[in-house]
Formats: sequence, structure tokens, C-alpha cells
Amino acid sequence: MASVVADESLESEVRRNVGIFFDSKTTLEVRNAVDKWLNSYQLTEKAWGVSHSLLTRDMLVDSTVLYFAANTLHKKARHDAADLSPVAVDQLLVSILNLCFSAVPPNVSGRLALAYVALSVHKSTLNS
Repeated sequence: MASVVADESLESEVRRNVGIFFDSKTTLEVRNAVDKWLNSYQLTEKAWGVSHSLLTRDMLVDSTVLYFAANTLHKKARHDAADLSPVAVDQLLVSILNLCFSAVPPNVSGRLALAYVALSVHKSTLNS
């Protein structure tokens, strides 16, 4: 079981690739390659920590990157919650709830709320 640990190098790469993906000057070929990379990244265990770090460490980050990070946590909570230990699930639930009521944009807060619900459902199935 993985815990939620950040990776600064990967965090930087995520920021860069999200920026490239949403840049209007990006060619279709490059956008498709970056999309493939971003989707592959979301399947990794490191995506938990990197996404959480993007949301907690630097609230001055671009809102598109914040949304991508929140969306990644939501996706991970729906599909990969078994990657986390029960302790990590509890810690992440507390952190996500705090983030929902922080100064994040409404679309990010909404996505975080969905991640919270999905992770809570996972936790309830563990306790059954």
C-alpha cells in the first residue's frame, strides 16, 4: 500500500504538460502526445502525492493545473483507492475536506468534493 508522497520533479513535469495541453498554440500532434502522457501519469501511484502536493503547497499555481490535480484525485479515488493504506485514506480525507473549504476555485472545490465522496465510499466498504 502506498502512502501519499510528493515527487517535485514529477510535479514540475505535470505543471509543464498541463500548460502545454491547454496552450492554444499547441499543435494537435503535441497535444495528443501530452494527453497520452497525462493519462498515463494519472494511472501511477505517484499521482496521489503529486496531485495532493499541487493542491496544498502552492495555491498560486494556475487554476487549470489545480483542476487537473483535483480531477486526478477524483479519478484515483474512484478507481485506485486500494493503492492507499487505511491511514493514508484517513489523512487524505481530512486534507481533501479542508481543501474543499479553502480558497480554491469553485470548479476545483467541486471536483475535490467528488473525490472526498468517492474516497469515503471506498473507506466504508473497507469497514463493512
